[in-house]
Amino acid sequence: DIDRNSNTAIYRDNANCILPIKVDTSASQQTRNQQMVDIATTVCPFLLSSSKMAEDQTNDADIKVRPLLGGLSNEIFVVENAITQRAVLIRIHPEDEDEENTCEPHVSPSGNPKDSDTDTDTDSDSMPSDEDISIPNETTNNSSNDLISHRQMENRLVAWLSQQGMAPIFYGRFENGRVEEFYDNAAPLSCEEMGSHADIIGSIMAKFHVESMPVEILPKPENERLGYAADRIDSWFTSAFKHINEEARRNDDAINDGSDEQQQLIAHVHKLHQEWMWLQSALERPPVHSVADDDDGKTTATTHSTKKATNFIREVVLTHMDCQPLNILKPTTNDNANTTNNIKLIDFEYAGWNPRAADIANTFCEHCNMTNLCPNYETEYPTTQQQNAFLRSYLRQADPAWSAQLDSDGARWDDVLSALRNEVGRFTLVSHMQWAVWS
Repeated sequence: DIDRNSNTAIYRDNANCILPIKVDTSASQQTRNQQMVDIATTVCPFLLSSSKMAEDQTNDADIKVRPLLGGLSNEIFVVENAITQRAVLIRIHPEDEDEENTCEPHVSPSGNPKDSDTDTDTDSDSMPSDEDISIPNETTNNSSNDLISHRQMENRLVAWLSQQGMAPIFYGRFENGRVEEFYDNAAPLSCEEMGSHADIIGSIMAKFHVESMPVEILPKPENERLGYAADRIDSWFTSAFKHINEEARRNDDAINDGSDEQQQLIAHVHKLHQEWMWLQSALERPPVHSVADDDDGKTTATTHSTKKATNFIREVVLTHMDCQPLNILKPTTNDNANTTNNIKLIDFEYAGWNPRAADIANTFCEHCNMTNLCPNYETEYPTTQQQNAFLRSYLRQADPAWSAQLDSDGARWDDVLSALRNEVGRFTLVSHMQWAVWS
């Protein structure tokens, strides 16, 4: 039983207060739905009002539950008062996650890319040996606690963003999920619409990037160059190698005498890890154009602009890191639809401290049909014109003073945009690596 007369305000924007109810997704639909109704009406008692003005209360029979499609990592439902049509969203985390074992992304003591005993020659096509498939840095990665999603941190972050008006209202947590504001009369963008909304998405992302997140909510990574994305990829590789080794232990001959398909998977993960080691090293080095000098040994005006642009786009800021079409909502009405106030970002599962370039690069990749696993990067990746529209809008929001200076010298815009596009292009490899390992 639950107390619906309790002080529900304690749950609002509070990631530390958890309602002691769990949604049993394996139960019957009736039982599961009743659990969600109990949760929603406890933290959101306004759902029980039979009138938007009246104080008389309705009953649970007037509260309806329906599934919402689109969630990849979570099950999502809408709980709605059929009379007032007021609704909230319930997000249920995967069953295999244990909240007590959640942890922050692994941060190496040195902040440097992890050392590996694996050969880094990416041209080698040889089959890895048993020793090659050992878990990298098993002594420094607590892989049992490195989960696909770090729910404790995510909930703290979303609760804080809710307070800032940057995310759906955080109504409260329960044991295996949370209750959020439901954006009614809104629909996700399509891949094709990403390009036409480039300037708006750029401005929204810049607003997100300039947020000053308290370190007690989201600790800064020690790796000031590659941020949490590198830690996440390392963690996922650890999980992949651990799974391979566990399979091998279940069958002593699994590695040497396994099926062709299994051998190919082992070789693929091994080579992918080699490429990741190379990519970290490559991105740690500044691009060549940022240090170019003229014939007199003095930095030219063009080089100064490109160096400033490169340093700017590599800054580690608060990032979303999953700006795919399903996570960008537009109004379903035509009134003022194309404004930054009406386009909403949702789903902050992968948010964290990362280079600006990493978030923008991932967003450019999401212009392609990655959602349906059939992207055509050659034809769907944003054009130079679309990239420029995004980056101009982004810079005007993120650094108005600098963009005003560039407006006074239009030629310099070309230098800056070229440098920004170049560095974002390099970081698209992080996006590809991240989702390859995730898959």
